[in-house]
This record gives sequence, structure tokens and C-alpha cells, in this order.
Amino acid sequence: MATLESLKRSLRHKATTITPSLTRPLSDSQYSAGFDILLGGPGWFTYQEFIIPQLSVLLEPLVNSGARISVLEVAPGPKSVLGYLPGHLRRMVRKYAAYEPNYLFSSRLEEWLCSTSRTMSPLPCQESPPDIHRIPFVADSDTNSTGMNDSADKFHVILFCHSLYGMKHKCRFIKRALEMLVERPRGGLVVVFHRDETLRLDGITCHQTASFPTGVIRVADDDEELNRFAPFVAGFVMQDEGADKTIQIEWRKVCRALGRREEAHQDHLLFNSPNMMVALTQHATALPELTSQMQSSAIADGVKNRQARLHHPASIVRPTEIRHVQQCVCWALDHDVGLTVIGGGHSDHCLWPNVVAVDMSTFDQVHIVTAGRGRIWFRFWFLGCC
Repeated sequence: MATLESLKRSLRHKATTITPSLTRPLSDSQYSAGFDILLGGPGWFTYQEFIIPQLSVLLEPLVNSGARISVLEVAPGPKSVLGYLPGHLRRMVRKYAAYEPNYLFSSRLEEWLCSTSRTMSPLPCQESPPDIHRIPFVADSDTNSTGMNDSADKFHVILFCHSLYGMKHKCRFIKRALEMLVERPRGGLVVVFHRDETLRLDGITCHQTASFPTGVIRVADDDEELNRFAPFVAGFVMQDEGADKTIQIEWRKVCRALGRREEAHQDHLLFNSPNMMVALTQHATALPELTSQMQSSAIADGVKNRQARLHHPASIVRPTEIRHVQQCVCWALDHDVGLTVIGGGHSDHCLWPNVVAVDMSTFDQVHIVTAGRGRIWFRFWFLGCC
């Protein structure tokens, strides 16, 4: 069964081979129609089983700290996923802002958030009206382009929930969001949910990651439905009306060729939609502190596990002395990030997306110290199973 990402590539390739006509972005109504299809049926199941639980776990420490949580959400759509969190988490959100350039979505979002009934309001304890910016989120820090004041507009949580699509140089947007986190108390987070198998952040290190490989999207095998779905996945329609009609026919063929049918739903097409979550803190750009202390490694090409080779670590460092290993561990603890270890290269976890990997190939001895009552401590070890 094809993934949405592979379907997108096929749709775009078909468009370039069939017609040279110019393309244009989707209108607000066209985007809304495609968005509704993705959220239907098993698409919403991904939110219930992955996105909402993961976001709840990430926010719990902030709530326990007593912080009056402020949230900035980038392109939330007609409703914010925050409105589906457990009640005690929703009540701790005191300030909400969003960038939503789709006017249909921004109007519905504002109406939904501004319910006058406290029992019906998705975020019932806001201390001020929601601040909805009907413009795209941009990567530079100029107040005029963002509509925000750098010195005043800081947030505990900045959320990208399926909103990085179409953004070139995604790392720049992530770095801009990191600049907008509150400095005190420690614990501000940029949280990204991405509908793809990989998200390369080019040296930005993650605080936490999680994946949901079993996500699925189901779309009715109907001409009109596919005419709404395919442009949403491809990200454009054709400017010329005749060319658009032609490509609709070809796109429907692509969808039917790549989609899978279930016996119980023969009138629907299924596509894999793996999801991933990455959470980042203000320390996400601290990698140079570590890489300046030791050499990098090119061992990734020699990793035996095929799945691991598909991952793109933030960096691979190669300690050559015990103190280098200690520096790696201390750096990770100081910045609240993880590490993976490359030993034999057999495990699919020895390389992990946007996480620093430690190449232990220099070390080939194990020293075991017995510390009373038969307890065994490894003073230093070589993980040949990883």
C-alpha cells in the first residue's frame, strides 16, 4: 500500500509528464475540501491514538510546574487539536495565538474558540481573546512580517500539527519557533507532528521523538471525491481549465493504481499515512558544543541494519577516549536530549532521526567491576548488539 508521500510524488510526476500548463495553489475552499477527507474515518483515528496522547504527555510536566501555559499554533485548521486534550490540560492554557492564512479556517477557528459558554469552550480559562493571525508563519524575526513583537510574544508551547508541508527550508521555521519560546521557566517546547516517515532537521537535536507507522487514510473511490483529494495531496491545480480536466482523469488513475482496497470497504481506497512527532527545547541548536570537542564519524554507511540506514541522525560523533564518552553523556544530560550508540550496527535503533549517535568503534574491551553482594557494574562497555 502506497504512502501519502509516494502518492504525492506520483501525482506531481504525472502532472509534469501530461501537460506543461502552469500550476496554481489551491484556493481556501479546495484546501478545505481535501483537508476534510484526510480527517475522516481512520484519519481521525491517528489523532485519537497518537497525536492527542503524545501531546498530553508532553504538556503534563508544564502543567505540573504550575505555569500559565501560552500556546502558539501554526496552521491549526478550523479547530485546534488542543480542544481535544483532557480537561485539566485545556484549563491550563491561558493564552492562545495562531497563524492560519486560510480565511475559511481562521474564521471557523475564531468562532469555535470564542464560545461564550465556559462549559462548551475548548479552552475555557483563556485570560484574553485568542489572537488569530490570518497570515502565514514566516521564518524571519521582523515584527511587520509576523505580526508579533519579539520581546513580548513568547510562548511555552509552539505547535506544528501537520503544518510544515509546503514550507521550504523547514529548519529555518523550526529555528524561528525556538527563538519564540519563553526563557523561564525552563521547559518550553516546539512540538511537530508530521505526516511522513522522515523529517530531516539538519543538525537540530530532538528532546523526544515518537512514531506511529500504522496510520491510514481512507478515501471514497468516487470521481468527485478523488477530484478533491488528489489536488490536496499534490498541493496544486492547473491554471488552464482544460489541462485541469485532463490531469484530474490521470490523477484518478494514479490514486486507483496505488491505493489498496479492503474486503470490507471495496468502494474505498486506502493509503498509508505514517506519522511522527518530534519535540524540541531551546537547547535543540546546541550540537556545535559537542561536535567541537571530538571528531565526527562516517560509519553510517557501514551500519548493517537497513532500517537504521534510512534514518538521518543529527550527527555521528566518534569518541576516542573515555572522557569523550563522558562528555557525550554530560552534554545530553545538560541539554535534555537523547543519544544512540553504534556498536555492531545490527539494531534499527543505532541511528535515529535527529538524534546524536555515538560511534563506539574505537573501543574494543569490556571492564567489569564487582561492587559487593555479587552486583556487577560495567565501568565501560561495548554494545556489540547495537
